[in-house]
Amino acid sequence: MSMTAFSRDIAYRLHHRGVLVERGHADVAAALRDIAAVDLAEVKAGFRARMSELVSSYGFNGGVEHAKPFAYAAGIAFIPIHGFLVNRMSWSAEFATGYDFIRAQQDAALADDDVKLLVYDVNSSGGLASGCAELANTLYERRSIKPSLAVVDSHCYSAAYFLASAADRVVVTPSGGVGSIGCVAMHVDFSQALENEGVKLTFIYEGAEKVDGNSFEPLSPRAKESIQRDVSYHYGMFVEAVARHRGLSEDEVRATEARCYLPSEALELGLIDGIKTSVEAVNELEPTMDKAMTPEDVSRMVAEGIAAGLAAERSRAAAIRGCEEARGREQLASHLAEGTSLSVDEARAILSAAGEPVANTRQAANGFAAAMDHSPNPNVGADPATEGSDADDPTKVANQLLANYVAASGRKIKAA
Repeated sequence: MSMTAFSRDIAYRLHHRGVLVERGHADVAAALRDIAAVDLAEVKAGFRARMSELVSSYGFNGGVEHAKPFAYAAGIAFIPIHGFLVNRMSWSAEFATGYDFIRAQQDAALADDDVKLLVYDVNSSGGLASGCAELANTLYERRSIKPSLAVVDSHCYSAAYFLASAADRVVVTPSGGVGSIGCVAMHVDFSQALENEGVKLTFIYEGAEKVDGNSFEPLSPRAKESIQRDVSYHYGMFVEAVARHRGLSEDEVRATEARCYLPSEALELGLIDGIKTSVEAVNELEPTMDKAMTPEDVSRMVAEGIAAGLAAERSRAAAIRGCEEARGREQLASHLAEGTSLSVDEARAILSAAGEPVANTRQAANGFAAAMDHSPNPNVGADPATEGSDADDPTKVANQLLANYVAASGRKIKAA
């Protein structure tokens, strides 16, 4: 269509739509013109190349995984928010990105176990209000599932900031900018141009406000008030969301008055979290578990883990054998230190409950004798050992053991 006819079409489409603030309305017209002329097959075919370019811009040259539906490298999903932002559009190009596309990319990244971090690569001056608040809310609510980072390189205004603010963190390149927290609708009046051409339009309609704000008549006060109501409604949602996303008050957000900020200004106001290049931003938050490890790295980590475990075990055993409660109970202490995985405190509690330390050498060396001595039955106990006693006679020792067993259990044992 001709440029004049296309301009009229744009004006009609933007009427009552609540377009978020742009740096220039010419940008909106150019973006919509490109969208109208796009070859969707060509856009989709070129997306793979854009994925590689996107990953490379973060320092991962040749690291893109083409089997995934999003740009990916080293545990990171890179999701573009580029150009004019449009509702109900499922693709992305340098000049435009659809809200449905961003949502689908996030869905895929969150469902992929390889992905540990989502990076929203932002370079946009804004877009349509319709659908923006809903997408921003989705990005915000899902950031608890996996961490997210918005990297602005280099423009992030209006609808783009609406979305970026929903990430866990927002960083901006030194030459970038953010802001334009506002909303605008545009009305174009072609009535004088039509009159000059000798063209007169007549609307036949029902409903007093049916044709309010049309582009072929001057804007009436009632139509202007209606459009202002829509703009204020979308602006209120924008302010409320940014305040929630960034931990600011709504008054602080409104006080920006839709200004576009330099990185240092935005950082001071709390609109962003840092000023970094894209590579610096990712290196700071890149999941360490996804970095490639060499076989030497694995061997070193295993060796270090084994050494640390052995050192801890030696320290535990030494603490048990050397504690105060182990005196006179050395055999039991050695068993607890070497034959169990009890902690030092648990072993000390057992040693302490074992009764008074055994006084003579034979009983200290004889675990059975120590156990017999600690029986609550007054008739059960180990006989004291003396030089030249029956303790060295195996038969008498066996008989004494049997007698002790009978006394402890109450069972009768018939001698052979």
